[in-house]
Amino acid sequence: MPHKDKNDSEYYESMEEAKKEGYFPVKVKSLLEFYTLKGRTSILSRANIEPIRYLYYVVCSSSDGRYYKRLFRSYPLDELYFYRKSLTFSGNDEAIENLQKYVADNTVTLLFTKQQVDNTTDVLTRLWKANMSGEGKLSYRIYLQILDISLKLEDYKDYGKNLTGFKTACNQLQLKINELWKQASEIR
Repeated sequence: MPHKDKNDSEYYESMEEAKKEGYFPVKVKSLLEFYTLKGRTSILSRANIEPIRYLYYVVCSSSDGRYYKRLFRSYPLDELYFYRKSLTFSGNDEAIENLQKYVADNTVTLLFTKQQVDNTTDVLTRLWKANMSGEGKLSYRIYLQILDISLKLEDYKDYGKNLTGFKTACNQLQLKINELWKQASEIR
């Protein structure tokens, strides 16, 4: 059970306390770790990505060493990852900026439930079956790299089509994606 401070903020003294509650801590390296594929899809595109529902995370405070528990507010991908203005987002949100800063500072840890771990494993297995031959499961870190480059490629195709070197940049990004799939097949 998390502790509460004088402001009613929940926190853990250590990650072991979170594990005892049944959470599976995963250190966050990318904002994309807050997202997953929709339904049974296996195509990595912006339209197929959605926030993981009911996802908790902790932010490690450097001042007191506590792990403050927060519920992810299910920001759309364009807001948190691309930080792009839209009709519903002004392009100015302190909470998003703070979360981006915490991830960049390497102080965020996701608290996956058993169901969220199983769903992520299912996504990794589904991606493997859709892109590789034989049985296997895509590495989580390679998945995040492929997703990152795939989203950047898709975004670049939407917003950079009139730029000089457009085809070259697209080809380079696609080559990186292909190299990562090759690396994944070798790790197997």
